[in-house]
This record gives sequence, C-alpha cells and structure tokens, in this order.
Amino acid sequence: MIAHLEAPGPLELTLHLVSVERMRDADRFLFQPRDYLRLREEGTSARASFAWEHALEDLASLGSSHPSPNAAQRLGELLRAFLAPLGWAEDEQRLRRALEAGQPVRLTLRLEPAELCALPWELLTLEPTGQALSDLAGCTLCYERPGTRTAPPSPLPRPREAASSSPGRGTCPPRRTSAPSPRPAPVPGMTSIRAGTYSPR
Repeated sequence: MIAHLEAPGPLELTLHLVSVERMRDADRFLFQPRDYLRLREEGTSARASFAWEHALEDLASLGSSHPSPNAAQRLGELLRAFLAPLGWAEDEQRLRRALEAGQPVRLTLRLEPAELCALPWELLTLEPTGQALSDLAGCTLCYERPGTRTAPPSPLPRPREAASSSPGRGTCPPRRTSAPSPRPAPVPGMTSIRAGTYSPR
C-alpha cells in the first residue's frame, strides 16, 4: 500500500501594527512623521517610525502613467527598513525556510492606522536577494483591519479591491478603497487578499 503524504498547511505569519496613539485618528490617513508599534500575541511590542517624507513621491509615481523605474524598489527597501526594528528578520527567515521546503506561507497584515493600508506591502524586499514578496511563489498576503468583519475573498482579487461589511447590513460588494495612489497590479506567483477592510463605525 502506498502511503499518501498530505501537503503541509501554510506557515502563518502576522504583522499587527498600531499607532502609538492607538485609537486617536486611527481612521484618518495621516501621512506625516508618526511612530508605530508591532503587537505580538505574547503581549510584547516593538516600536518604529515610518519615513513618510521619503515614501509619498514614489507612491505618487507608481500611480502615474510614467512611473519611475526605481520607485517600486525604493518603496520595498523603505518598508524593510521600517520593519527592521520590529523583529521582521526572524519572520523573514521562517518565511524563506518554509518556501524552500515547499510549504506555502500566509502573511497577514493586521493594520489599524488607515495610512498603513495604503502602502504597497507586496513590494517589501527580502535579503539577501532584494526580491519582493510579490516575486515569491507560494506566498499569500492578506490584509485585515481590526474592528471590522472579514468577508470571504473573491476569485482573483485585485490588491486594492475589498469586500467590506457594515454591522447589521450584511456584506457589501467589492469596492476600491481610497488611497493617495493606486498600487501596482498583482504579480504572478503571489496572491493578495484584503480581508476585513475598514468601514465607518
């Protein structure tokens, strides 16, 4: 009798990011110097600042008809620099080991500050190759907004489309969330899902 080995389940990684002020202005897009915390399940946290002054021009460039050829790479490296003091290196090692072993990876971005939802996280670069998350086959990137309900993902979702819901009113059809500029189209090899997108409380 031939034993059939079951495929391993996905490696689950989570980045839960909040502003230092936490609930203050959480629903506003504040593209200004601001500190953020990464919250961990064991109750610990780490703190870092995001350099919005270096990101806005490249975000606008990606949404233009003639984007800068290096804008995506710069944003990916900026995201990596932001995550460095938040313990991302350990997550990155686990992600790489899993993919090398043929195990899929699901990275959930639990983002409370509205402006963090506007960033192109699929461009996050990895060391030592400089590859973006979107270049990694087997990696699924999921977005969550705390305080909202999660709707099932639609087939082949686009990165900035979202199925949102309001309490007591059921699920709304997919809509395009507001942001300073549209993010690039998804790259083959990586699935990007937005779950529990913000709706006014």
